[in-house]
Amino acid sequence: MTDFFIQSQKTKKEIIQAAASKMQTETTIIEKDLWVVLILDVLFSKDLPDIFLFKGGTSLSKAYQIIERFSEDIDITIDRQYFSEHASTEDFSHLSRKVVDKNIGILKEQSLR
Repeated sequence: MTDFFIQSQKTKKEIIQAAASKMQTETTIIEKDLWVVLILDVLFSKDLPDIFLFKGGTSLSKAYQIIERFSEDIDITIDRQYFSEHASTEDFSHLSRKVVDKNIGILKEQSLR
């Protein structure tokens, strides 16, 4: 999957267009789905603790292929026990709304590139 991201913009566009044509859907749907899959891959990689639970309609579609639909939102739950064992409220006190908003802005900018 990460091989896709090292391709030129032209090649990435061609790959997305080919997938959209094959699946008889819009390129925007393919691109959004690509990002959903990438985020899931990162969240459930071996480098992160096993604390995430993927749930909801997208999980039924992606993980279990029970339903056939696309959703650009993913429902993730974090196991509360992880926080009680590994962190305290003080550990997160530095994450002010301003800092969170700034980081979200940075992520949005990077995704538009």
